[in-house]
Amino acid sequence: MSGSDGAKATVGHVPISEAVKAALHVSAARGERVFLVGGIVRDLMMGRGLGDYDLDLVVEGDGLAFAQMLRERLSCELRQHPAFLTSKLTGPFAVTPSDGPLLTEVDVA
Repeated sequence: MSGSDGAKATVGHVPISEAVKAALHVSAARGERVFLVGGIVRDLMMGRGLGDYDLDLVVEGDGLAFAQMLRERLSCELRQHPAFLTSKLTGPFAVTPSDGPLLTEVDVA
């Protein structure tokens, strides 16, 4: 999928690049560090090609509030689990269509 006009579309997935940019923006805005963890890190370190992934983020700070702000950036669904201090963001996402690896969800702890 590619979008040359930069228009936002509502889709069931989000490009990894969009999700990472959004997480870095939220991190800077909140003054909290965020870390990419999980299987995607393993695959990158092993030199595997990027496929479709879920993105796992760990926040040094208030992960629930971080996820709420990230939801606003990605315009997606948010399910929070306060007892575990975790959140899951899922589609549909309102993003600029682009090529590359795609995510169907982002997990925040």
